Amino acid sequence: MKKWTIFALTFASAGGLLFASGSAEAKSSAQGSAAAQTSIEMWIAGNPVTKPIYVGEAEAYSKAHPGVSVSVTDLPGPAYTQKLDTALAAGQPPAIYQLFGPGPQMRTLVDGKKLADLSGMLAADPSFKERIIPAVMQQGQLNGIQYGIPYNIFQEAVIFYNKPAFAKAGISGVPSTWTAFMADVAKLKSAGIIPISTAGSQANNWYGWWLENYEVRLAGQGVTQSVKGGDLTAIDTQPVVQAAAAMQDLVKAGGFEPGYTTTSEANNVPYALLGTGKAAMLMYGAFVPNFIKQVTPDFIKSGDMGWFSFPSVPGGTANDVVDLSSTPMLVVNANMSAGNIKAAEAFLEAFIYSPEQVKALAQTGNVGPAAQARPVISANAPAELKSYMLFQLDQALQAKESFVHWGNLIPTSSTSKWNSLKEELFSLKISPEQFASMASQM
Repeated sequence: MKKWTIFALTFASAGGLLFASGSAEAKSSAQGSAAAQTSIEMWIAGNPVTKPIYVGEAEAYSKAHPGVSVSVTDLPGPAYTQKLDTALAAGQPPAIYQLFGPGPQMRTLVDGKKLADLSGMLAADPSFKERIIPAVMQQGQLNGIQYGIPYNIFQEAVIFYNKPAFAKAGISGVPSTWTAFMADVAKLKSAGIIPISTAGSQANNWYGWWLENYEVRLAGQGVTQSVKGGDLTAIDTQPVVQAAAAMQDLVKAGGFEPGYTTTSEANNVPYALLGTGKAAMLMYGAFVPNFIKQVTPDFIKSGDMGWFSFPSVPGGTANDVVDLSSTPMLVVNANMSAGNIKAAEAFLEAFIYSPEQVKALAQTGNVGPAAQARPVISANAPAELKSYMLFQLDQALQAKESFVHWGNLIPTSSTSKWNSLKEELFSLKISPEQFASMASQM
């Protein structure tokens, strides 16, 4: 008996992985009763904070739909990636699974007619599409067709800072321009404080976020769109060289902690440096407070954590672009019976950003790109995180466009080379010109 599986994975912060299986009898049903005979399993990618939310929704869905069994299984990120890649290579993909944006993997799957066009589902229920912030919803599109539905919590890039560390260095307020930012880096160094905490090992490469945010604000999304379309030669352009030069200036100014190129997220060092005030800033996804409070819980409770957006850069033509990063999204396997595809869509429609889910996420201090989340956050968010959560949401609501990180757009065969080149750039082993040229030839 063949079964179909639904996977959903989140980013480092949280997530759910779901898979639905339908029996051969269900596939052969001419009455479209697959949904009533479908077993759906949700796999969670290692976040104990959000796992109960998705488990609860799965149980509620099962009770509300007789004959449907929804269960949840935890699966760590690397294990999920390996399992999904193996399934795709074997031609036995799950029914629903998670991708990060419209990168080469999505393009390959679309070209192979392996992903279901979800436009019909959205057209049949316009209110479902209206749940999700437009700038985020666009990330699930390829060639104008909606293949992925954004899911889970924000990956929006945010610069977090330690307020006492800023005060110790004589810094009042947050920098809104790159010039002011670099001046603050110098003040922090003079005060004996590490300006920026980062995870720079090849498994993390957080400092790449600094490079890309600078370049996009400098010249817009031309390079990003070219890379998305498979043209890596666009990386060898002056805006990339200029951004790379700015990054090396930051390194030369002592911007990162000693040994930053080998610092790993796995041991929580970046979070501990920020929370204890040994480092003043950290830039990563909006989900970071979930991890900081596990390492230094008093840092957030005391109100010592601050945040701000990436500063505008000199001569920038797109300083208002919001980095919404690589929003996790769910896609549906097109190589199933029509009944099973409809069953998968029905589950997605009930599951993604339901009112109950948005409320539950808010209560845990998490924000998803749900368009109507503001009053829910205001009423349910933890007091110490409410203003931060509203900041995240408002940034996304105001965004006219957002971008996906290049690492999620380049071919997977080039990932290792891309990470190596970033490490060499930030280690001052190669020049900005060499970086741009070599990256364009990956």
